[in-house]
Amino acid sequence: MNTRDKILAVAKELILKVGYNAFSFRDISVPLGIKNAAIYYHFPGKEALGCVVIRTEHENITKWRDEVSMLNPWQKLDRFFTIYDNKMLHNRICMVGSISSDLYAVPESMRVCLHSMVVDINLWLTELLEEGRSTGTFYFNGSANAKAAVLVTSLTAGLQIARVLGHEKFEQIKNQIKLDITPTNHDN
Repeated sequence: MNTRDKILAVAKELILKVGYNAFSFRDISVPLGIKNAAIYYHFPGKEALGCVVIRTEHENITKWRDEVSMLNPWQKLDRFFTIYDNKMLHNRICMVGSISSDLYAVPESMRVCLHSMVVDINLWLTELLEEGRSTGTFYFNGSANAKAAVLVTSLTAGLQIARVLGHEKFEQIKNQIKLDITPTNHDN
């Protein structure tokens, strides 16, 4: 991994652990054993670094979606849950939760990057839910778009609540999401 990639990796971990506004370039340079000037060589400032971290996360999500595209709806959804499970396991919140909690305290360019990522995630989830409903795999009331928003909001907030109430609470949230879209629910 080159220096730029190492800087991005540390910045991402800091954003997911403590938030964008809670770290400085020193928090990156010290563990990497580099000078702050090395960070400025790759990124003209913290805002540029933050935008690249968000765009890289968005690109990774896009690649991940391509990898799971041939799976059935339940498998895709389970894999999506795994992304959040891994965050919880490492005591991290997701990029959406981290940046959006400080949304009005981050630069506009970062808000634009985050908006693009959230729209893309919601679109994918909407398509997944529509696919699942059309095949009888999922059942839910309302629009797929609204259900997608509820799903991503629940998972994002679930990671934050799990920090306070423990991992079991996240499992409850995840299991409830599954129950809420299980076809047998409408027969109850």
